[in-house]
Amino acid sequence: MKFGAGFWGPFPLGRYVEYAVTAERLGFDAVWVGDTQLLTPDLYSAMALCANATSRIQIGSGVTNTVTRDLTVTAGGVLALNEFSGGRCLLGVGVGGSAVGTVGLAADGAAEFRRKLALIKALVAGESVTLNGTEVRGKIRAPRVPVYAASSSPRVRRVAGELADGVILNVGVAPELIREALDHVANGAHRAGRNPASLDIVVIAGSSRTRSPEASSSPGRRPR
Repeated sequence: MKFGAGFWGPFPLGRYVEYAVTAERLGFDAVWVGDTQLLTPDLYSAMALCANATSRIQIGSGVTNTVTRDLTVTAGGVLALNEFSGGRCLLGVGVGGSAVGTVGLAADGAAEFRRKLALIKALVAGESVTLNGTEVRGKIRAPRVPVYAASSSPRVRRVAGELADGVILNVGVAPELIREALDHVANGAHRAGRNPASLDIVVIAGSSRTRSPEASSSPGRRPR
C-alpha cells in the first residue's frame, strides 16, 4: 500500500510547494494537485514548482478535466512536466466536477469522456492520433505518463476500468462503498479483456484541519 497527499484550495502557490516538500520528507509516495481555475493556483505552475522542489515523490494532477482543458493542452503540459521531473508525473483526469460547475459549464458524459480519455492516453504515450482530420503527435521526448481516471459515477468508473492505468475513487472510505465502486471498475476492465488487478487504485479520503477548535466553529474562518 502507498500513501499520497492531495491539496485543493485557494492557498498561495508557495504553500503548495511547502506541502509537497513536507510530504516528500515524511515519506509520502505522491502528491496530487487540484485543478479548479480561479479557486486553486494554476495546475501546471504548481506541479512544475513542486517537481522542482522535490526529488523523489511523484507529482499528479488531482484532478484536471476534459472540459475546460483541451486534451492536447493537457497532454502537452504533462509531457513537459514528465520530462522535467524525470518521469515522476501522474495524470489524473475527470469529467469536470468543480472546474466546470463554477463557470456554468456541464461535465462531459461517459461516452465523450471515453473518447477523450483514449486520445489523451495515446498522446501521453507518444503515439499519433487524429483530431479534426489532422494527425497530431507530441514532440516532447518524455517517458510515458500514467493516466488515472477519476469519478464518482458508475458509468465513468467502468470507462476507467476499460482504458485507464489507474482509477481515483471519490466515494468516501466506507468499505461497502469502495467495494461497490471497484465492482464497476472490474466490470469495465473485464469488458475490455483486462485484468482489474493490473490497475492502480487510489482512494480519496478527504479531510481538513484547523489551527484550533475555535477556528473551525467561528463564522468566516476558512479551514487551513
